[in-house]
Amino acid sequence: MSILGFYYKQKAKQLAKPRGIFGRRVAKQLNAVHQLEYDFITQEIKIYSSASVLEVGFANGALLSRLANCYDNQYYGIDISKDMVKTASLINKNFINNGNMKLCEADIEKTPFDNESFDVIYTANTVYFWRNVEKAVNEIKRVLKPGGKFINLALTKEGFEKFPEAAYHGFIVYTLTELCDMLKGIGANVEHRNIDRENSFAIIVTKDRRILK
Repeated sequence: MSILGFYYKQKAKQLAKPRGIFGRRVAKQLNAVHQLEYDFITQEIKIYSSASVLEVGFANGALLSRLANCYDNQYYGIDISKDMVKTASLINKNFINNGNMKLCEADIEKTPFDNESFDVIYTANTVYFWRNVEKAVNEIKRVLKPGGKFINLALTKEGFEKFPEAAYHGFIVYTLTELCDMLKGIGANVEHRNIDRENSFAIIVTKDRRILK
């Protein structure tokens, strides 16, 4: 493997699960790169008040901090990286101490939350790392309230052609149709919106208003 290939492989690992100094650096880079996604989520959350909001894969917690500064909701976050939980907890120390935010280390396939806990669940660019999509979708459905929304921001398979990191370390990429189809298990109402970046979309699913069984 070339030196450049080794670099991309290591960066891909950090994108999947940031850790250490390199991971913190990558998390900061993601904040800079994904401002359009952050703007989209901020606008979507604007309509909610006193809602329960969960971010899946919060990295250093910058977006949660932004939302908590803007809107009076109860914020939660899960991330598979222990290092990111520590970093995000420091950044959001005041919100955590005030009881407005709770962060924990957890996998989307198995979260520590009760059934129908959240009005909104969102994630940005984490779907590529879900190892068991069916389990992840079922878990989102379980903890989302009837009528609640799941917002998935992701780059499509076509968009990944520009990113060499995707060729390494287990990225699983999807077409827009595949992204929409995989989320139909949450609810029949699935829509997608362009977020002003080529081949990058927000897929929004409203959970069916039926009793969880």
